[in-house]
Parts: sequence; structure tokens; C-alpha cells
Amino acid sequence: MKKLLSALALTATTVFSGAANAALPEKAGYVGISYGVSSMNVGAVYRVEEFQGGSTATFKNRNPKPSGTLINGGFRVHENWSIEGQYMITGLLDAPFFVGNEDLFGLGKARGMATGLYGVFQTDGDVFFRAKLGFNYTMFDFSGDINRSFSDFGISYGFSIGQKLGKLGAMEFNYMRYADVSLNRGDRCVILDSVSQSCAPDNAVSGQRYLTLSNSLRLDVLSIGYTFMF
Repeated sequence: MKKLLSALALTATTVFSGAANAALPEKAGYVGISYGVSSMNVGAVYRVEEFQGGSTATFKNRNPKPSGTLINGGFRVHENWSIEGQYMITGLLDAPFFVGNEDLFGLGKARGMATGLYGVFQTDGDVFFRAKLGFNYTMFDFSGDINRSFSDFGISYGFSIGQKLGKLGAMEFNYMRYADVSLNRGDRCVILDSVSQSCAPDNAVSGQRYLTLSNSLRLDVLSIGYTFMF
């Protein structure tokens, strides 16, 4: 009887172990690093008290190729499905606001950062497609005259096309769209003069200048990188 029970236990252990191993791909873990260009979309309206309406302030980028560095790591729970964590940071963007050709005191130097968790689907084959959907925390860190940080949490997604290079890794072209940073009315006001600390028309001083930022800030990254599989 003991021999029979031992044999049954050994058989069950072998079956479950084999099923668990069969459910995972040969290379279950991966880490990757990508480098590319980032796009930060920040809208604003420039106003001078005493004047009606306002002028559109354009967030321009003096550097034609602001960097975006992305580090990711994941675990494949199935041949085609993975769970992935990701961190991204842009270079410091020398991108002031302009009204026409007027540079508003070098405003708008900014850095974007994002941290997220994603579910990832990957197609089969040496040439593959990946789709990512998840949640991330996005932060815009302004320096200079604005000197303020804005952050938010929300839905993020991305796509990539890759080519496997042997058994150890793959080259990938990636696009990521991170969660927009939504701004409430108080956060949207940026004083350009120290004569008053209020954007409210009733409290504003004659000649005071201020920016009203758009309702949300957007961050995208297009990159190329290498993924190591282990």
C-alpha cells in the first residue's frame, strides 16, 4: 500500500511539474533598454492683464531630438503573454514657451518621467509584434521660471516590432504613449511676474503677465533598443 501511494504521489508530482514547465516558454524572463526621441505636448495661453483674451503660447523645442531612455523587464507567463514593468526618463528639454517670436524668459525647460506596469501580448515567429496595455505614473518636472512638477496616474499603451537575434535576445522598435497629466484650475495658472500671486482677474495687477496651461500634458516616446532573454 505504501509503495502504491508513493508511486501515485511520484506520478502526480511528475505530471504537475511537466504541465507547469510546458506552460512556460524556454526563455521566461527578459530585460530591455531602449533609446530614442520623446515628444512633450504642453499647451498654454499667454495673457497680459488689461488686455482682452489671450495669445496662444507655443511650447517649442530647441533641441530637434530630445532623448527618451526606457528600461523594462518582464516575465512571460505564457508563450504569448507577459507581465512587464517599465521606467522611462527624457533628457532635459530646452523648450521655452513662445508667443510669436518672443521667448518668455526661457520658460519650459522640462523633463518627463514615467513608471508603469503592463500586460503584454507577443506574436510568434522570429519577426514579432508586441502590444502593451497597462497603468503608469507620469510626471512633468519643469525648471526655470515655472519651477513646478505635475503628475498623474492613468492608462498607458504601446506597440513594438521586433526581430529575434538568436536565442538570447531581440532588436525592437518601440512606441509608448503614457498617461496624460490632468491639471486642475489652480495648477494651470503660472505667474510670470512677482507683483501678484493670483491669476484671478479681480486680484491681478495692471500689466501682470501669466500663462494658463492646457487641461492636460501629453508624453510620447519612440525608441529602438535591445531585449535580453533569459
